[in-house]
Amino acid sequence: GPHGLAAYCHARGVKLGLYSDEGSLTCGQYPGSKGHEQEDAASLASWGVDYLKLDGCYEAVGDYKRGYSAMGAALRASGRAIVYSCSWPAYLGDDEAAKPYADVASAGCNLWRNWHDIQCNWPSLSSIIDHWGDYSDVLQAVAGPGRWNDPDMLLIGAMDSTGAACLTLAEERTQLALWSLWAAPLIMGNDVRSVRNASKR
Repeated sequence: GPHGLAAYCHARGVKLGLYSDEGSLTCGQYPGSKGHEQEDAASLASWGVDYLKLDGCYEAVGDYKRGYSAMGAALRASGRAIVYSCSWPAYLGDDEAAKPYADVASAGCNLWRNWHDIQCNWPSLSSIIDHWGDYSDVLQAVAGPGRWNDPDMLLIGAMDSTGAACLTLAEERTQLALWSLWAAPLIMGNDVRSVRNASKR
């Protein structure tokens, strides 16, 4: 079960993260955490989970403050330090200056997805880079120790459904350099066992 998986990961120096949703269902239409925040947080802690990503599907935007705050409080009360990733701002449009980042931080979120989901191609990545350039003053001001903007996952070594690399090596280096400058989470969503050798250098 999850406890055994966490123990397996920890024995190998790896952290375990799980996914849920602030709404009644996840984006994949599995049961969400709405109304079960304390129960879910206690389960995560008992299993030894290190990281929770909480998405925002199947919930009214007006209820985000309640839901994300409820899970943040439940995680803090769980007795285990669990990094809390919130998707709240990503559902609020393009204007970063209009997003309630003070409320997001007060909800206990350690990091938050800001904008569009990254796709397996350079145009998607470059649009995120441009967006950050447009709102760099706002985004810099809301980040700090224990509070990080998340422009989405790294595409380093990632491949599309045909087995072609999402990015060229130069584009991979560009992403890693900018994510590092932004103090963004360096999280890979692809199978690290299949990363090409050139991407590891």
